[in-house]
Amino acid sequence: SSSTALNSSTVNMTADVITAPTQAQSGKSCPNSKEASPVKVKTPAEITEEATTHLVTGKRHLLVSDIPAAVTSLAQACELLSAHFGETAKECAESYFYYGKSLLELSRMESGVLGHALEGVPEEADEVNSSKIEDPAKMTEEEKEEVEEEVGEAMEKNFQSLCESKDEEKDEGVEEGDDSQEEGMDVDATAEGETKEGKDAAEAIEKKEAEEDEEPSNLQLAWEMLELAKVVYTKQVESGEGTKIELEERLCSTILTLGEVSIENENYSQAVEDIQLC
Repeated sequence: SSSTALNSSTVNMTADVITAPTQAQSGKSCPNSKEASPVKVKTPAEITEEATTHLVTGKRHLLVSDIPAAVTSLAQACELLSAHFGETAKECAESYFYYGKSLLELSRMESGVLGHALEGVPEEADEVNSSKIEDPAKMTEEEKEEVEEEVGEAMEKNFQSLCESKDEEKDEGVEEGDDSQEEGMDVDATAEGETKEGKDAAEAIEKKEAEEDEEPSNLQLAWEMLELAKVVYTKQVESGEGTKIELEERLCSTILTLGEVSIENENYSQAVEDIQLC
């Protein structure tokens, strides 16, 4: 009977050993299985916090006139918020406004660099005024006579050298006449090849310029972002969400900045229309 009890306990232990890995393989009781550790998705609160960090950083960069850094930070804030909440969500409005404002400043900075590059280039009037030639009215009679003699001698020398060079050209032209006919055939063939290459190069340049034209400028992007901010703030004011006075102030600031963009574009009629809305 003791041997029978021993055998039964051995069978039970064996069954337990076999059952344990079976449960682990099923994944239901294993804490390291994929089902037990899904990929973590950011909550709206976490996305808002990250975007707010980029927004605050961008506003600080804008305040200290570090415009490129401001553009980078504010672009990240807009991307996070619009991807999660939607393009016209109220959470995006402030980021849109400051991103548009930073793009406007970046465009102004680029225009300023171009303007500084042209500084120091003399105009035609300056060139005339800075001439080192003495005014003939201020010269004495003796100085005038000396200048006339020098000019006469120089003209005679130039005339003689011109006559000599013409004679030499005639002699060389007779000798090179035969060679030029043979070279003419080669030049024609080369010209055809260069013409084809020139056409290909011109087409490539035109294609590249067309691609560059398709990319919007910083000023155009600024206008687009500020228009989005205007749409969101207008919708909030009309729906009565939040504090009306604060929202109207933000809307007015957005419209005024749109007027600044129009001034930069030299679209003054649109600028006047935008500013009058405030």
